[in-house]
Amino acid sequence: RSLIYQKIYTREALEIIKQNPLRFILWHTKESLIFFVDDGLRDMLRHVNVFPRRSLGLLGVIALWRIAWGALFAAAAYGVWRAWSDPHIRYSALFFALTIVYVPAVAGTLAVARFRYPMTPMLFVLAAYGVVMLFEKRKFYARG
Repeated sequence: RSLIYQKIYTREALEIIKQNPLRFILWHTKESLIFFVDDGLRDMLRHVNVFPRRSLGLLGVIALWRIAWGALFAAAAYGVWRAWSDPHIRYSALFFALTIVYVPAVAGTLAVARFRYPMTPMLFVLAAYGVVMLFEKRKFYARG
């Protein structure tokens, strides 16, 4: 967008938000969730027109890819939760988690799935810790 019209866009956006702030918050939250649940494949590959849009096999791959990303985020969230009780890694895990959440919080509706790829190393570390702690918990209860 041109910098000339930036003040106009900002003023119009603020007027829309002021009319119904709760509706804007709900819409912003819903659109920001795409960052976490979308597969990212379609978003990246549609620019080069690699995949046909209505292929049954592609829909299966996309569904599996979304499930995998959902499981990865769930494991990472569990890793952050378990890391909170360990004072040696508490702040590192919190830093990683806040960095990951920063992008959809700031970019909001523009934070598509491909924007999370630079943060995947942090996500993988947190998810790996979560998976390890899940098995450690089972070992602890089995010994009990």
